Amino acid sequence: MPFTKEYLPPEVKKIQSRSRLYSYLEEKQVIIIEAGPGMGKSALAYDFIKNEDKKCIWFKIKKEDKDYRKFLERLESYLTIYHEGRYQKNMTAAASVKTAVEAAEAFINRIKNRISDDLYLVFEDYEYVNDAVETCAVIGKILDDMSDKLKMIVLTRDTPNLTLARIRSRKELIELKDKDLAFNRDDIHSLIYNLYDMSLDSVVLERLLEVSQGWITGLIFLLERLCCHSRTEGKHMLEDFLISHRIPEIDDYFRTQIIPTLPDELREAIIRLSAASDFTPHMIEMITGKSSFKLLKQLQKMNLFISSVDPSTYKFSFNPMFRAFLQDELANLDPQFKKKNLMDIAAYYMDEDQPTRAVKYLCEAGEYEAAKEKLIGFSEDLINNNEYESINEVLAFFPETMQEQDSHLGYYKAIVNNLMQPETSRRKLLKLLYIFKNSGEHNREASIYRVLLTNCFFFQTNAETVGNIINMAEEFLKVSGD
Repeated sequence: MPFTKEYLPPEVKKIQSRSRLYSYLEEKQVIIIEAGPGMGKSALAYDFIKNEDKKCIWFKIKKEDKDYRKFLERLESYLTIYHEGRYQKNMTAAASVKTAVEAAEAFINRIKNRISDDLYLVFEDYEYVNDAVETCAVIGKILDDMSDKLKMIVLTRDTPNLTLARIRSRKELIELKDKDLAFNRDDIHSLIYNLYDMSLDSVVLERLLEVSQGWITGLIFLLERLCCHSRTEGKHMLEDFLISHRIPEIDDYFRTQIIPTLPDELREAIIRLSAASDFTPHMIEMITGKSSFKLLKQLQKMNLFISSVDPSTYKFSFNPMFRAFLQDELANLDPQFKKKNLMDIAAYYMDEDQPTRAVKYLCEAGEYEAAKEKLIGFSEDLINNNEYESINEVLAFFPETMQEQDSHLGYYKAIVNNLMQPETSRRKLLKLLYIFKNSGEHNREASIYRVLLTNCFFFQTNAETVGNIINMAEEFLKVSGD
């Protein structure tokens, strides 16, 4: 039996073998697997030990282990029972030490010669004691002094508070992180095909990789849900997921396993940031009022579903599934809070000279007039550069009724649609000519004539239409010339 009878690792029903990572767990004495929640840390260690038939003691750290004395007592009981079948607490040894380091040294002296050389010791959930200085010092001492007798694996969500310099210098340490554990395209294909007996076309597979970002727990939740429905229903569910990035099981995981572990200030900050597709240190400070350095350091230390979009500009984003959950949390907050948050994001993009994004968030905040004024400020440059698709993208932020009823938005829409619907847009543009003539907006009159004359070949079957446009343009030039 590779495991102790009493202290087994958690059973996992379905595990995708990660044999490409086994070599990392074989070649070094100390392995730190630091990755976010649900990235498959425990599954990787369990699968490796089971498939490679390794001897193992699986030590699941508890919050009570913040007391280094309780930690050492429990660890010694595990090791002693494993080798001798029974354990009796050594009261004299416990009373004779004064500091955590002395306690660790006494523990090592008692246990070292009784340990078999081929044993793996797995510490799971190290993050529970990461802020307990004395327990961390004890574990660090054990890793440092017993690496010649044990292979030790530390599984943690957070960057471990351990001094590892000596172990590194002896080249006995390897560290695996999110990017190492993230499922790649081949991993996901193998998982779907071999364990779930499904097949997906390459386009859907790539989209699934993009949405999941290799987060295995989210993928498992999705696949388990699909297995409970017919092929047709499953196909529709998958299509909905790839658009919404949400299913109840994943939301419940975030709600019960992630959110309760976060400090209130951090929880509010990430909910506010979720309204933006990505964020920078400057945005963090504008939106949350917090130090971007401290907040980013905290998010990265906790491996909280954050990744770098562009290292050169320090741009970050949340995992799409986590962001979708946070956006739902934001949607349930006070309307005025949500509006202010969107206005703050719009102000950030104005400050960064990104008017298109500023218009987007102004519209989401319901500030359509302010958004229109912003659009007016940069749209003529887009028209002059024939960037009609960019205008079309910005117009989509406004309600359809406003696009039809507002003369300025109608003007932009007619110009954009001129190439696709020349007859319809021509009628709209001719109506707008009279509106802008009466309001004295001669620059827009000129833009309309330029568009109509440039595309007059669309109307060449009707000489009267072409002639009327030319005559109107000539009249406009005479008047404007005066």
